[in-house]
Amino acid sequence: MFAYISVALGDTPRFSSFYVSSKVLLGLSGVILVMLSVLGSVGFFSAIGVKSTLIIMEVIPFLVLAVGVDNMCILVNAVKRQPMELVLETRISNALVEVGPSITLASLSEFLAFAVGSFIPMPACRVFSMFAALAVLLDFFLQVTAFVALI
Repeated sequence: MFAYISVALGDTPRFSSFYVSSKVLLGLSGVILVMLSVLGSVGFFSAIGVKSTLIIMEVIPFLVLAVGVDNMCILVNAVKRQPMELVLETRISNALVEVGPSITLASLSEFLAFAVGSFIPMPACRVFSMFAALAVLLDFFLQVTAFVALI
């Protein structure tokens, strides 16, 4: 997944320029932000005494990674579409104005879907939904703050 993210975020028309324009560190930082959001969710619920299940560590990282990769690609492509004549801060600001609402609404709807799932009476589904809802929310906040700073 890391290799896919690095290639998808970069501009690689030729293999000879792969190392220059592949955005390997940006892809790695995106994966690290996803892991931090999952660990933050697990840490928060463990601190308040919610028992976790094995499926949480097996499924939620990949679920949040899918959401995070989508947000990363949308943000980076929006920055690339901005005119190069603008300073970097203006390009990033314009990109956030352009795609910020769609990223916010997508993450909010996923958060709300998992939050509604936390009212299911089955304990395993309830706990999974709680952990996933917080992980998606933390990933969104990390994407629009830390990842934008890394672009």
